Amino acid sequence: MVLLADRHNLRKGTDMALNPSAVGAKGDPVEITWDSKDCLLYAVGIGAGADELAFTTENTADVVQQVFPTFPVVLGWGKGSPMKAVGEFDPALLVHGQQAVTPARALPTSGSATMQSEIVAMYDKGKAAVVVSETTLTDGSGVLCTLRSSAFVRGAGGWGAVIPATSDGVSTALTASYSAAFSNQDAVCASGPMPKMVRPIGGRLA
Repeated sequence: MVLLADRHNLRKGTDMALNPSAVGAKGDPVEITWDSKDCLLYAVGIGAGADELAFTTENTADVVQQVFPTFPVVLGWGKGSPMKAVGEFDPALLVHGQQAVTPARALPTSGSATMQSEIVAMYDKGKAAVVVSETTLTDGSGVLCTLRSSAFVRGAGGWGAVIPATSDGVSTALTASYSAAFSNQDAVCASGPMPKMVRPIGGRLA
């Protein structure tokens, strides 16, 4: 990445070409932990309602606490990133493109795991670039889940290549899907009224 003082020059058109040989680069392993309260706060934070007590309470009679499958997205956020391997870019021009979570098994309500991230693909979009990374969470019993995300970096294209993953063989179909997804930057987001949410009572979630 670049320092704040360098952003002016980058925006004036200084070469921001990324390094396609970064595909396969891995970040440092990161040890992460979580507990029941973390899972509850995440559920409330994403708007879980009173009809989802398995996710928002830990003491409801005859209801076993569960963890939202998307909870791993926030575990260890920003740590162990391999993005420094892709070359210089302006962080102010980077936006989160896509996010996917593939659970291998149900996440326990408390535990610890090792998080390892890797650059698995890079796509030249002309005036921008897409960098795809994959993060695997493992514990003593094996893989918990795999996270895949893409970063859309404006002003970092023009290096003329599509570099598929070296570790898991990103297919031609996936390459085409990313090309289609990022060819149109317009998007429409619509939402209805939020359901009644669970709120903390007396310092506890209830």
